[in-house]
Amino acid sequence: MTINLKEIQQKTYRYAQQDGFTELFMGIFFVFYGGICYDIFSDFTTDFPAIPFIFFFAFFGAALEVIRRRVTYPRIGRAKIVEDIKPWYFVAVILPLALLPAIMYITLRFFSDVWNVTLLVKWSPALLGIVLVGLFHDRADKTGNTLYYGFAVLSVVSGVVVSILDFSPVSKGIFIFFLPMGGVLFLFGLGMFIQFVRTYPAPEEDINVKS
Repeated sequence: MTINLKEIQQKTYRYAQQDGFTELFMGIFFVFYGGICYDIFSDFTTDFPAIPFIFFFAFFGAALEVIRRRVTYPRIGRAKIVEDIKPWYFVAVILPLALLPAIMYITLRFFSDVWNVTLLVKWSPALLGIVLVGLFHDRADKTGNTLYYGFAVLSVVSGVVVSILDFSPVSKGIFIFFLPMGGVLFLFGLGMFIQFVRTYPAPEEDINVKS
């Protein structure tokens, strides 16, 4: 009998992630990220709240763990999963998302007279859509849920479509791209959460889950 270790890992990860909180937080992150990029590309004229986004990004993991201690673990227990960040994922997904706002701000601030920055901003949604393919591929690989490949296709198609369309200002296209993507992910996570609480009702007595 052959043991499929990969399949076992995927089932374990999927079981631990079935509460939908990761997707909910990703949806919120996308909306804030799109708003921050829009604000930066508009030379900080939109008054988008950047401070909440910074706190959200910095304490994302800690906040998620606190919520799961209160909601998830009392229902299904806790599966200790090592979240290893693959080198390709760090280079292809985390770095571009983390550095893009800073790179674009520097470019707009100091090189707008030299380069055609408008064209770069216009096609940023398409580039970001390609970056998100890596994110959704990683989720599909960890969970075994092929639906994430659908999200990957959606990110590329919507990124190209938004880049082709004309917006005024041109930087609005980035927010237009991330808003529906974040909304779809949020609704997906919300559906997962509703299914989760229906499948695993809250225990009658409070259970202290120790780390």
